[in-house]
Amino acid sequence: MNKITTLKTTLSAALSITTIAMSPQLHAEVLSSCITGENGEWICSAWDGSPIPIKPTATTEEAAVVEYVEEKSQPVVEVAVESKSESESESTNEPTVKIEIDVDVDSIAPPKPIIAKSTLPTSEVNSNKLCATTDKKSGPTPAINNEEEPLSINADEMELHNKNLLRYSGSVLMSRGDQTLRTDRATYNHEVGVFEADGNLIYQDSATEMRGDSGLFNSQTDQGAIYNAEYKIYANHSSGSAERIDKLSPYINKYSNTTYTTCDPENKSWELEADEVVLDDLEGWGSAKNAVVRFKGVPIIYTPSYTFPLDERRKSGVLSPSWGYEKTGGGLISAPYYWNIAPNRDATITPRLIAKRGLLLDGNYRYMEQNSEGEFDAGFLPSDDLYQDDRWQVKLAHKG
Repeated sequence: MNKITTLKTTLSAALSITTIAMSPQLHAEVLSSCITGENGEWICSAWDGSPIPIKPTATTEEAAVVEYVEEKSQPVVEVAVESKSESESESTNEPTVKIEIDVDVDSIAPPKPIIAKSTLPTSEVNSNKLCATTDKKSGPTPAINNEEEPLSINADEMELHNKNLLRYSGSVLMSRGDQTLRTDRATYNHEVGVFEADGNLIYQDSATEMRGDSGLFNSQTDQGAIYNAEYKIYANHSSGSAERIDKLSPYINKYSNTTYTTCDPENKSWELEADEVVLDDLEGWGSAKNAVVRFKGVPIIYTPSYTFPLDERRKSGVLSPSWGYEKTGGGLISAPYYWNIAPNRDATITPRLIAKRGLLLDGNYRYMEQNSEGEFDAGFLPSDDLYQDDRWQVKLAHKG
């Protein structure tokens, strides 16, 4: 027997698939011989040998700025203090607790998380309002243990080199469990479980779809890499491109020289570009290095390190930026930071740049105890460019 035995066949149009099916238990074994079956297929033999109520607020009958209803067992107290400036407040002779101003902090504040009794569970604060999707999940996609599934490789042509190396060409399809990989050409080392794909690669599983020029996969470790790739993540409607994608585990992927967005590819309101992005589906977070956030293609934020949520689970971190326009202030952009203090306490700090007025700092703090709950909001706009004075607003709502 020669050191290299080459078997090559070109099947007819009606029988153009060459199939090799093998069990993972045979990974340590090698192939010895292949014969042609009745249908023209190559058959190779083994070698002998938390319910969510609405957030606390005042009822209609308690709409006064300050009101305390003594006959109720659980009174609601809501206090709102707003001021244009200290001088204007002192010139007023009428006793009042509320002075209307035209800095409507609430109207431009970011969406607040939903609060639940005794705990603050999944919330809207991690949702991307710019490119919202209705299929957001609250946990990782259940992983399928593909290592226990048989591996199947089909192709138009196959070459068998020595005992371990197989080469495929023409409509190559590798499948195992929920994983499929299509490519023009491939080689498979049966001994170590390494599958190399080249040309028009398409990889799919229950969580992702990736397309690239070439790739490398290990069927024994369920790891791999795809080069010059575009990707889609089904669960949070995200997509992007990457010079290289490394599949580190069933739940973790690393993207190098990459883009990331939750908008439709045809209409990207915002997009993140980074040297490196790691998405951890199991923990529900993503991290980016040397990241730039672009709005309509224009860079607006740079950060050397950035973390962001992938789903609705609560996690401290920078949230997706938002932007808009108001009549008096002009264009505005916000970059909120969410702080998950405890299961029953959280806070959102939001710097907001308003084109005609300056930088507004917003804060929202929520708490939930056994018999009480509440929310505190505050906003401060120093040296308002429009009114040439400091502006501020404070609001407290407490129940219990």
